[in-house]
Amino acid sequence: MPALMIEIPSIQPRLLTKGEAARYCRLNPARFSVICPVRPIALEANKNVYDIKELDGWIDSLKKSGGANSDEDILERI
Repeated sequence: MPALMIEIPSIQPRLLTKGEAARYCRLNPARFSVICPVRPIALEANKNVYDIKELDGWIDSLKKSGGANSDEDILERI
């Protein structure tokens, strides 16, 4: 008798912790904090999360502009 295969769809989270967002962007968390312009959402009192769609928008803008933000852009955000 053939084995029955059941496909269970995985749920892809839309909201990511800072560490998850940094990994998603292939950055370490310290560098992510410095260069990422996406602001976290305060989900709970001490829980900030990042919207993956906003991260995607930032990454898309990097592709259009030709790369990471300049040092001046980073300093303006600090």
